[in-house]
Amino acid sequence: MELDMNVPINRGFSAGVYMSATKELIEKLQNAIDEAKKELDKYFDVSDLMKQMPPPPVKHGVKDDVDGEEEINLSEEQMAMYAEVQRLILDMDTKHRQQVTKIHQMTNITNHLLESFGRGYANGELLAITIRYVTRVNKATEIYAVQTTPTPPPPSTTNQTNQ
Repeated sequence: MELDMNVPINRGFSAGVYMSATKELIEKLQNAIDEAKKELDKYFDVSDLMKQMPPPPVKHGVKDDVDGEEEINLSEEQMAMYAEVQRLILDMDTKHRQQVTKIHQMTNITNHLLESFGRGYANGELLAITIRYVTRVNKATEIYAVQTTPTPPPPSTTNQTNQ
């Protein structure tokens, strides 16, 4: 049986939407980190800074806010598919959290460099690199927020009277 990624998850959208949007976010954030690192490497040994300022530890475990799950009867095949979708979601959650720690690390590095060398370092290039990095991260995060906004329920089709 092929995995049904249209299965709704308790985040207000389908597993496929979550997987696609999160994968795209991770790629965009990694690109932002890579670009900032490449630009900063012209002036600093960023690899050494990354060793000196390691990312915060990744928190494990995902807590889903599910108040009361109703019991659903599924076949063994459906249960296996559901378990695989859940595994994929948990794997993507872990990758997402790891990416967030890398973002925190690069943000800490750029903040440290700005505090240590000032905004005008390298004719203002340090500040410009930092602004481009923050802009890339913010844009990726905003797109992700739009993509993962829960779909509101359809409007009620019951007759409503105007009073």
